[in-house]
Amino acid sequence: AYFDYTIEDPNGAQSAASVEVTVSADSEVAPQFSFMQPSFFAAQSSETEPNDSLSSADELSSGVEIAGQSSGNSDNDFYKISVGSGEQISVSFAGAPTYSSADWSVDILDGSGNVLSSADLVNGSVTAVVGSAGDYYVKVDPGYSIQSGDTYTLTASTAVTSVNSETEPN
Repeated sequence: AYFDYTIEDPNGAQSAASVEVTVSADSEVAPQFSFMQPSFFAAQSSETEPNDSLSSADELSSGVEIAGQSSGNSDNDFYKISVGSGEQISVSFAGAPTYSSADWSVDILDGSGNVLSSADLVNGSVTAVVGSAGDYYVKVDPGYSIQSGDTYTLTASTAVTSVNSETEPN
């Protein structure tokens, strides 16, 4: 039997899909289900150049992965994400540097460019809880050993915090 369904993401985008369910009465194996991935979950976007300042930052959607590439160790990449008051920004980062000792500095910035949280990463995450709603930024700053063509992916997610957390700036 086929079932049609529609999934809506948090921003209101919808994607229709279907699922086929096959169950056999004489089967000794548990039924298997397979789902088509909705289009808005399947898309991975890439950075655009120039995105080397707050004013030219690429827009991020919460939970959507974006791919980036460093053009050398002076190519800073900026990304913008809208956040509600008291929400936590979590940035997951996965880099593929040429040299094993290389890393990127991944910063969460407020609208004025002040660093709220920072970490030197190849693979890992950085988080910050913000006090007020607005646009915040992720800055990817390649370390000294990052080479032109080194790539990375990042996913920024926002969520309402459920515990009393320190907010930045404080």
